[in-house]
Amino acid sequence: MIRSNCLSATWLAVACILIAAPILSSASAEVGVQGTVTAVQVSASEAPIAEVLSALEKDFDVRCRVSISLDGTISGTYQGSLAQVLSRVLQGYDYILKKEAERVELVIVRRRPNPAESGQPSKSGPGTNTTSDWKRMTERVGQ
Repeated sequence: MIRSNCLSATWLAVACILIAAPILSSASAEVGVQGTVTAVQVSASEAPIAEVLSALEKDFDVRCRVSISLDGTISGTYQGSLAQVLSRVLQGYDYILKKEAERVELVIVRRRPNPAESGQPSKSGPGTNTTSDWKRMTERVGQ
């Protein structure tokens, strides 16, 4: 009888681990931010983009306005100026970056459409006056 109870307890422990594993792995996202506005380092491990932006808001005078769902995750180490790091973190999104004195304002406009999925040729080239062109112009001015 005692052996049977030990076996039941073992199976219960295994079942708990199997149930908890997906929850624990999704909670393992990590974000680390260090440096200055001119030399930022962001380290992320399966971190939601919104979590990365939140970390940047805490460490720097960044104000984010988002009108869409930021559903992507990122992993890796991103280094450069704040504008360069944001450009890599927000790859695939159209956004506006505005710098006033020490404050940086970030407005995320939309997720960039993927031309391969829509079957339409890409119209975003130089001189097409897209949000991406505006982003590049404002980044040059802010640096």
